[in-house]
Amino acid sequence: METNLQNSLLSQSDIAHNFVVVRVNQPDRLSCCTFDASALAEESRASLGNRRVRASSIAFVNLWRWYDLSLKKGAIHMDTAVVGQQCWQEDVFRVLKQHGVKHVVYVPDIPHSTTIREAEADKEISAVVLTTEEEGIGYLAGAWLGGDRGVLLMQSSGVGNCINALALQCCTRFPLLMVVAMRGDWAELNPWQTPMGRATEKALTLMNVMTWRADDPKDVEPLLHGAATMAFNGGHACALLLGQRLIGEKQ
Repeated sequence: METNLQNSLLSQSDIAHNFVVVRVNQPDRLSCCTFDASALAEESRASLGNRRVRASSIAFVNLWRWYDLSLKKGAIHMDTAVVGQQCWQEDVFRVLKQHGVKHVVYVPDIPHSTTIREAEADKEISAVVLTTEEEGIGYLAGAWLGGDRGVLLMQSSGVGNCINALALQCCTRFPLLMVVAMRGDWAELNPWQTPMGRATEKALTLMNVMTWRADDPKDVEPLLHGAATMAFNGGHACALLLGQRLIGEKQ
């Protein structure tokens, strides 16, 4: 379904609380950015005219003519992260590099924005945006068969999409590393995020995935290192859960 850009962003803004993750199709690259929905609401009529985009159900939209939109009055912010998150986000990418990760597959989400940006800029890493989270399970299995290591980045709401696909890891025991940005577990304003947020860790455990939770910035690096070590050296399925107290309360 196609919709006006203003309407699409406003309809998605409750999911990301005024920041909507966007997948941008450009001739030479695929990038990730965020939109300030309130700023776009004010500028859309005058600046964006009748541009049309394709809406999605998971808080990102495809832009067909990025060069026409430009960076008008700060309405569009490339690679914007939640304020105060840069330090631990950089820890995530550094640990992944230390463990020889060559593939970063993801569904765009603001807490993962630094890792996505760094992966896209790194010539040794293939950064691949997914249509849905369970695609990442098969992708990483294939990467492992080819001798490469990878990681799946997603939001907790996407864990529910992966349950059946996780049977592939249960049967084949290939190394699987996931980093999950939590929703619905602390100071959550969107009630639709709460059911899966509360079930995320239990669902992963039932599918034989070992989980660790980081609610403090200083815990991210050692916990991710431990998870990556057990995944890549032990052939386990491991997930680091980034709690909402770490990510920050959405206003």
